[in-house]
Amino acid sequence: RRESWSEQSRAAKLAARARTVRELVHQLMAPRGNLRRTDMAPAPGTQDRTASLEATRKVTGGSPLPTSGRVVHRFGVAAAGGAKAEGITIRARPAAHVVAPRRGTVVFAGPFRGYGRLLIIEHDEGHHVLLAGLGRIDAVVGDEVLAGEPVGAMTGSSKGTPNLYLELRRSGRPINPLPWLAASKIM
Repeated sequence: RRESWSEQSRAAKLAARARTVRELVHQLMAPRGNLRRTDMAPAPGTQDRTASLEATRKVTGGSPLPTSGRVVHRFGVAAAGGAKAEGITIRARPAAHVVAPRRGTVVFAGPFRGYGRLLIIEHDEGHHVLLAGLGRIDAVVGDEVLAGEPVGAMTGSSKGTPNLYLELRRSGRPINPLPWLAASKIM
């Protein structure tokens, strides 16, 4: 628990110094002690939870997206300002649950610049998923999450349809998340 508080404090300090999300991810990739997981093996006692999540996913049909909704902006497509999108935007319904797309370790959870509430999950092979636009985050730095495990929810406000922004970075560089999401399986 002390290590988790230390990591949460470290992440908050890095966020305060970082000017861009790219800088934040690069700083989070630096070695950070015992919470860094490279093998992504399931924690003891999580096999039952994995089986339960897999059964739920089979019953519901399971979407490769971390929330139910429709992709309204795709990776690499020019946005209004002319810059190409480094992620995808999913139009979700108010208060929709948001789940971890794959097993990983939470390395950042909190507000960051223009992203609102931002959750960054470190996955295997140098992948980081960034989820922004959440109304609520239900994970803290250091949490190991399983694929399909709830990590937050969209806003429940009536001020329009909430959008979840998702970026996938490999070794700090943005890549198209759709093939990676489609290939994900409950581990």
